[in-house]
Amino acid sequence: MTPSKTPVICFGEVLWDKLPGGIMPGGAPMNVAVHLNQLGISSAIISRVGKDEAGSDIVRYIDDKGVDTLYIQVDETYSTGTVDADTSDPKDVKYTINAPVAWDFISEDADVENAITGSQVLLYGSLASRNKISAATLERLLKKAGYCVFDVNLRAPHYTRKGVEKLMEAAHMVKMNDAELKLIASWYSASPEVTQQMEDISRRFQLQTLCVTFGEQGARLLENGHLYTHSGYAVDVADTIGSGDAFLAALLTQRLGNRPPASRLRYACAVGAYVASQAGATPVITEQAINQILLNDL
Repeated sequence: MTPSKTPVICFGEVLWDKLPGGIMPGGAPMNVAVHLNQLGISSAIISRVGKDEAGSDIVRYIDDKGVDTLYIQVDETYSTGTVDADTSDPKDVKYTINAPVAWDFISEDADVENAITGSQVLLYGSLASRNKISAATLERLLKKAGYCVFDVNLRAPHYTRKGVEKLMEAAHMVKMNDAELKLIASWYSASPEVTQQMEDISRRFQLQTLCVTFGEQGARLLENGHLYTHSGYAVDVADTIGSGDAFLAALLTQRLGNRPPASRLRYACAVGAYVASQAGATPVITEQAINQILLNDL
């Protein structure tokens, strides 16, 4: 098979979020892939679904969004992943991530290996490493990837410090939220100050780029020793599902477009804010909607 020429390959979970209003497709890697495609960057996802209706439906959904589904495997034993989401506090959605499910058993094959060859970015999170099968596949792929982006995305109890450290060590770029920064900084930094914590983590893992999001208060980007900040955009929050994934997709889109760090951060904050103002993880994003938010900086 001809190696993939897709710029960004996302590895990990695809699943159905069970929400009070119904079920919606989700999974951070899938959300990022969908948003990348919306923002003009071709993407593909490496994952696994069950041989069931839920699996067929989510693959069809992803395909309809323009994301390459060639590398989504079908499991004969385990069912398609599901998550029970508690949205009683829209600013702090809580998740029960069911296990074991199909994406816990992503295997490496010729197609998956071809996906990495020719791609510019391999994006991954911590959740897909909760099972040793998918973790081993990811570990092998990280050694073949040219540029690795770790979307930390910690979901207790599905991670360990040792596992997070291994994923950090493979990364060129890491994105985390403020709660994840606080936890990971407690392992390595004696400083209570956010910027120093970021510098300590970046130095510990020799990162090119470290980005930390602070919800409605914006984000900070530490790249090659230089710090960039943005205070964020005020919006009426529908729910925060997928807003961090949209932020990361926008940040990557801007990086692949060779935009300067400050511009990348501003645009990513606008996209993340817009998605937080909409229901669900992957609402339609339009240039007009993002430009309207960006006008708040003028």
